[in-house]
This record gives sequence, structure tokens and C-alpha cells, in this order.
Amino acid sequence: MLACIASYVLISGISQQYVEAQIMQTGKQPACNCVIFRLDDIHDNWLRSAQIQVMNLFLSKDQSLSLGIVMNATGNDGQILQKIKEGQGKGLFELAIHGWNHVDYTKLSEQDQKKTLDLANNKMQTLFGVKSNVFIPPYGTFNNSTLVAMSNLGIGILSAGSSHTNDNRFIWNPSVSSEPYSILQFPDTTGFMDERNGIWQTVSNSVILDSVNNNIAKRGYAIVVLHPQNFVKTVNGQQVDVIDNSQVSNLSSLIDSILAKKIRITTFENIAVSDPPPSQVQPAANVVKEIDVKESNATLKEKRTAIRDMIHQCHLEIKNASHNHKQVAHDCKAKIKKARGEYKDFEKQLKSEWKQASAHIKKSKHADDE
Repeated sequence: MLACIASYVLISGISQQYVEAQIMQTGKQPACNCVIFRLDDIHDNWLRSAQIQVMNLFLSKDQSLSLGIVMNATGNDGQILQKIKEGQGKGLFELAIHGWNHVDYTKLSEQDQKKTLDLANNKMQTLFGVKSNVFIPPYGTFNNSTLVAMSNLGIGILSAGSSHTNDNRFIWNPSVSSEPYSILQFPDTTGFMDERNGIWQTVSNSVILDSVNNNIAKRGYAIVVLHPQNFVKTVNGQQVDVIDNSQVSNLSSLIDSILAKKIRITTFENIAVSDPPPSQVQPAANVVKEIDVKESNATLKEKRTAIRDMIHQCHLEIKNASHNHKQVAHDCKAKIKKARGEYKDFEKQLKSEWKQASAHIKKSKHADDE
């Protein structure tokens, strides 16, 4: 279950323009109390120092970062590739498609949207060994054709701009509108800087933190959007690849402030698969002697990944079904529900074991002290 306030939007038809539809509000679910940092415009040979500086900052703090990668412009810059792979290898960087080229996808036909998203994901597989389940459309715009293209390719998460027409919604698969298999829309909620008339303007950390708090209260999560342009200096009206250390320091302080408030930093995939807050599943430090915590957490991660892959596969099965789409969707729903139940049972088992081990160690320590 998605940990946020959400709306279901029933999309009928596949016209080129976004279809306004009846909205059925759901109740407020338990908030994930989390923030996603999204770094857009990643690609070769452009503001390299800024891209790497931001990635290094999240690596140094052992925190997650979602990268919006322009795939047709990525693959020949060894330094950027190496840094992306470093963060991916450590399980910190989520790789998202930021277009094949950095163009407004609403200006493309449905066929071209599907073709370019397919090209992007195939190149993602070639470069990084995985396909992405996340699309960040350039300029934050999308339409029905975008949704159809994503659905056809099994891409289940969209992070577009925030507006009254696409804000904070589950967007139903147009081909199977009667079943709860949806493209999840996570709109960006605040920018690290504001762009006005082509000029980037600083936003204070206090303003960003207020926005984070308000959006967590409203949606259960917040998304802070970063751009490489936010971390370089401007000389004679032109941005140059020279690090603006004051902005890097501001970002570092912002991350520290968020963590100090016990707000976790996570990824789109982890919200979609209901990643539990670490405080709910992590044992006390002294339990490490009794339980292989690293192995247990790895098993939890594997189970979350399996559920994510299952959802991805269901999109493809529904799309490829020659008939009886409703039955295929029903079977998928039952399979995912069972997997999520097994995940919750395993999580409860671990928490119980950690609690028992912690109590045992405390009892033993008390006996030793006596």
C-alpha cells in the first residue's frame, strides 16, 4: 500500500490531451515521513564537476539519491559513468529515465514517446545492467500518450511537475481501467533553487524545510529537485563548471537538518513498495552479536525488489494478454497481495527476534553486573 495521500484518476480513452476525469478520494494512509532528493539533467560532458560533487555528497552521507538521466546523451563520459555505478553498486542511487533526449514529451506522438522510452531503457540496461521503472519527463509535462507508452513498456512510476491536473494521483492504466494497476505519479514538491526567466535564484533552507514539512503532512512524502546548474558559479551571465561551495554547503546542511528531524531519505521505488522506516525494523546495536543484521536487511531488500519486479511483470502480462484482461489483472493482484503479506510476516518475525535477542542481552548484562 502506498504510504501517502492519493487519488484515483480513471482515464477513459487515449487522446493526445490529458483527460480530466472523476476523482475518487481515498483516505489518508500512514505517512512514510520521507524525502526523495531528485537530481535531474544527468548526462555526459556538461557541468561534470557539479554532477559529481552532488553525487559525492550523498555518497559521503550514505544517503539515497534519484538520478534523472538523459539516456541518449549518456555513456561516453567515463567520470560520470563511474560515479553513477559507484552509487548504484552501494544501493544508494536510483536510476530514472529523464528522456531519451531532453525534449517536451507532450510534443511527441504516442509512437515516438514509446519508441524513445524503449530506447532509453534498453540503453539503461546496456550501461548499468538494469532497466528503470521510473520516468521523469523533461520540463515536468506529460499527457495520455505518455501514460499509454509507459503502460505498454511496463514503466510504473512517473515523477512529473506539480499542477492541479496531475498532482498527487494514482493514474490508472488506460487499457485496464477497472483494476488497480496504475502508474504512480509522484509530483516534485519543491526545488532546491527557483528558475525565473532563465536565472536560478537561491531558496533558503528554512523555506525548503517548511515545504518538506507541509508536503509530508499533505502527501506523506516530499520531493526536492536538484539540478547541476544549482551548484556552479555564473561568470558574465554564463554558468561555468566551477563549484559554488556555498550552495554545496547549503545542500549538506539541508540533508543534515532533514535527518535530524528523523525524516528518512529514500527513493521512488522504496515508497511504491512500502519500504518501512529503519527505526521500525532496525535492532539495537548490541543485538548484532546475536543476529546477522546485514543478512536480514539484505533479505528484506530482496523481498522488496521481488515485489517491485512482480508489479513490473504484471504490467507486461496485462498488456500482452490476448483476451480476458480482467482475469489476468485479478490473478496479478492476488499474487502481489500474497507477496506483500509474506514480506510483512517476515518483517514481523525479524522484529520479534531482534526484540527477544535484545531482551536476552540486557538480562545477561544485568546478571553480569550483579
